[in-house]
Amino acid sequence: MALATAAQLLSQTRSNAASIVILITTGRQAQVFGMTPLDEASQPLREANANLVVIGIGKDPDSRELNLITGNPKAVEIIPTPDEVIINVHLLSEQLRQDALKGTDIF
Repeated sequence: MALATAAQLLSQTRSNAASIVILITTGRQAQVFGMTPLDEASQPLREANANLVVIGIGKDPDSRELNLITGNPKAVEIIPTPDEVIINVHLLSEQLRQDALKGTDIF
């Protein structure tokens, strides 16, 4: 649901704007009937050339699932405890902003 919403929102932005999507998750997709596989759910974002970053929170997020979203293991960050989220997200967002301003590839 979050990935589809992000894709919809990005379709409404300026074409020359940097597109960065940060997904914060526990790192495990719910196994329910009719769920969309993560690589398929994130495909519209990759096709829109969005820079995808996934933050898995917890001691045992599924790295394989997180990598399916980004298609790039370098764009996956694991944060072991919720207490560390704010600091890590702030640092990551500042780095992403600086890279976007410079026109540098994010990953």
